[in-house]
Amino acid sequence: MKKTGGGAIVNISSVAGVPFIQKFPGSSAYCASKGGVTLFTEALAAELQPDGIRVCAVSPGGVNTRMFREGLPNLQWDMEPEEVAEAILFMASPKA
Repeated sequence: MKKTGGGAIVNISSVAGVPFIQKFPGSSAYCASKGGVTLFTEALAAELQPDGIRVCAVSPGGVNTRMFREGLPNLQWDMEPEEVAEAILFMASPKA
């Protein structure tokens, strides 16, 4: 990307990695990993901005997937997988 003059990197995080969002018992490792993705994204964005490379993260909440439905059966999802994909495609595009 540096050689071609720029580009976009889109990382996938989660609202679990966003400070001050309610966390759930038993999710500490997941929250820590997503927090790491969020902070990595911020640091990488600062490093690569001079090279014309945009770095961002999409951090969805509950997504209607089998893993979410089976792993957290008492919670309601907020989004469909297609909505997350649309957000990722937009963030990767020059329109973002």
